[in-house]
Amino acid sequence: MSATDFVVEARGLAKSYRDGGIRYPALRGIDLQVKTGEFVALMGPSGSGKSTLLHLVGGLDRPDSGYLRVAGHDLPSMSETALAIFRRRCVGIVFQYFNLLHHLDALTNVMLPALLAGTPPSAARARALTLLETLGMTGLAAKRPPQLSGGERQRVAIARALINEPQVLLADEPTGSLDREAAGHILDLLAEANARGQTILLVTHDPSVAGRAQRVLHLRDGQIMHEAAAPS
Repeated sequence: MSATDFVVEARGLAKSYRDGGIRYPALRGIDLQVKTGEFVALMGPSGSGKSTLLHLVGGLDRPDSGYLRVAGHDLPSMSETALAIFRRRCVGIVFQYFNLLHHLDALTNVMLPALLAGTPPSAARARALTLLETLGMTGLAAKRPPQLSGGERQRVAIARALINEPQVLLADEPTGSLDREAAGHILDLLAEANARGQTILLVTHDPSVAGRAQRVLHLRDGQIMHEAAAPS
């Protein structure tokens, strides 16, 4: 398999954080390859480095050292402006607590990344409405986030993450704040997106969530300790 078959490729990826005068390592030389169209789950206890790894792949933070290439971009060498463009065009991010703008309605929340990327408003609106319909949100486009349930808000967040047709969808504990039924609906939506060819990298501590992925990586102390195919 050639390097071009991987949408995410990392080698020797390291990251640490300072607290006062003490440096705490978050990642200790991670090697990772994710194929285009693959659904990969990252598992591990709190502090294992899984969210840090997701943030590096999304260009939200920079590694201290190592090689990181995502969607054909060498992230460590990129300027802040280039990283901002990369995030708009190449990755979609779904956060556990949604990160929606409460003063905007659902439709505008979904449209916003497309507008920031330069998509004409009419095209952004049409794409956003199609996504909301696909995710079962027809009739709720004019509602603001406080008027929606947790599961509905997460669906809006997923639509927002998909609006620019990202090469990689990153999901950080996307079901962690939802009840079991709502979480199941969200996982079904992610599985459907993956079946359409969407590459997904998901962080979770829940084995039942990880079981929806094709491959599970177990992190501990900033290292990948074990890798396995998800149970069928």
